[in-house]
Amino acid sequence: MIEFRDYAEKVASQMKKGLSNENSKICEIGRVLREFGESPSVVSYHMNVDPDFIPDVLSCYKEGKHMMTKTEALEFVADAMLTVLDDDYPDTQDALVDDLMTEGFTEEVAEELVYGPGGIGH
Repeated sequence: MIEFRDYAEKVASQMKKGLSNENSKICEIGRVLREFGESPSVVSYHMNVDPDFIPDVLSCYKEGKHMMTKTEALEFVADAMLTVLDDDYPDTQDALVDDLMTEGFTEEVAEELVYGPGGIGH
């Protein structure tokens, strides 16, 4: 059985990134529920009856800022670099910096994760 809080986190994780206004986020919650195959009555219950569901989902939604932790980012970088040929390293590393910036990390932090002492580049 899925815990209620876990379901809110699951819904939040499937929402589009970068939504900033509350109405857009609430509409997105409904879209995700329908995408999960919930019946109209279940969607209606979560959206209109359960007083905690929307606030729980919104508290889990990260608005596109640091959608992954630094540890997850390092794992992402390491996985991406496993199969890269030596000649492609610089281009791949640059692309990974861009990907991490898309995830909400600053350029400085993204470069540190890719090239820095704790990053995969060393």
